[in-house]
Amino acid sequence: ISGTEKEVECDTLILSVGLIPENDMTVSLSDIQLDAKTKGPFVDQNMMTQCPGVFSCGNALHVNDLVDYVSENGETAGYQAALFSQQGFKKSQTISIKTRGDIQYVVPQTITAAGENKAILYFRSKKIVRNASIFVKNSQQIIFQKKYPIIKPPEMERIVLDTSLISFQNELFLEMEVCPS
Repeated sequence: ISGTEKEVECDTLILSVGLIPENDMTVSLSDIQLDAKTKGPFVDQNMMTQCPGVFSCGNALHVNDLVDYVSENGETAGYQAALFSQQGFKKSQTISIKTRGDIQYVVPQTITAAGENKAILYFRSKKIVRNASIFVKNSQQIIFQKKYPIIKPPEMERIVLDTSLISFQNELFLEMEVCPS
């Protein structure tokens, strides 16, 4: 929109245009580990990589189905990068999110205790599953559950997790079960 332009000083801005994440330059700039399943970097719910101050979002992170999701995690990454530039890095408890069963992958792969009390998780299934329940478990405690009539690999799913329910003592697991008919 004409007249709304802003200039933002930064060290580096890398744009990924297209669907397949291209992260050769990102990896060469710093020692950022890539997720073999998504071809993008490991990130927390703030879209920050394992390298403090380096953020990733959109199709540089993983293939997104909808531009709405690209915009959503781009907004998160931008907001968190701005906070980081103002406040610096604050070390916080971190918990990994592992997948079980027919879940192909989840992004983000970690959640930190710092920040808002929500994390948006994007995931895909490995196969078509009808009457599915998705669970997020912390040890044996269920902290999120949602039922789906059908889940398909080409369609990315999205859930919002209340991070205030997480115990940062154990790993988190995202898993899918088939509900009895």
